Amino acid sequence: MSNSSMKAVYFSYPSGFLFSVDTMNENSGRFSGQFQKRNNNVELVSGGFNFYNSQNRTDLVFSSNTDDWSLTAPYSNGAPFFESWSVRRTSKSNAADFTDMEFNMDLSGQGGSWFGSTDWWGTGKF
Repeated sequence: MSNSSMKAVYFSYPSGFLFSVDTMNENSGRFSGQFQKRNNNVELVSGGFNFYNSQNRTDLVFSSNTDDWSLTAPYSNGAPFFESWSVRRTSKSNAADFTDMEFNMDLSGQGGSWFGSTDWWGTGKF
């Protein structure tokens, strides 16, 4: 898998979040995917993204049922690169409730099957 392709699976350990970008449209700056908190149901999500060439970064935003998510990936050698994202989770019910973390690209080769076949935390739940 190329680390320059945004369509991938990302995880945050030990925070316990999984996120995938399944489809994306560069012309509109929109994407759709899946999101899951540890031990919770999978949510379908969609949002927007922008490539900021002058600032050497990509920003991506989406909302889950309870939180708003803002992700930033730095460019590598002047080009978009998505192996690691800096993330801010902000509660929809309390803006003072936020957490900073990192999402990392899944390089295991599991691909899109990770929601149904990989038990990331050994809990028996996905």
